[in-house]
Amino acid sequence: MQENPIIQYILVNKEIIDKKWPLGSVIAQACHACVAVIAENMDDEIVKDYLSPEHINNMHKVILKIDDTNEIKNLSSILDKESLKYKIWTEYPENIFTAIALKPYYKNTVRDYFKKYPLLRKL
Repeated sequence: MQENPIIQYILVNKEIIDKKWPLGSVIAQACHACVAVIAENMDDEIVKDYLSPEHINNMHKVILKIDDTNEIKNLSSILDKESLKYKIWTEYPENIFTAIALKPYYKNTVRDYFKKYPLLRKL
């Protein structure tokens, strides 16, 4: 394993888990956010490397749980201050923030921002 791999953090809003959204729907929210943030940053050198043929079969993602919409807003403010790119996925017609995905970055650059969030281990 690489010492400092490129990694993507995805945080799923615990509110949709508490509301008993189906497993597939929860996974879809994380997928939507991941694809959107990568699509919005296709010209980024780290994203290009993350998607390159030599790395495509060794992607690193960490799926975490975040308490609620307000916590997503708080995290997004921190990421904005640090000029880190991310995507908040909003599900309609519910109009709820369901997930936030960080653009892929080198792990050492971003891991400290996510240490307080628990892994999403089960619904």
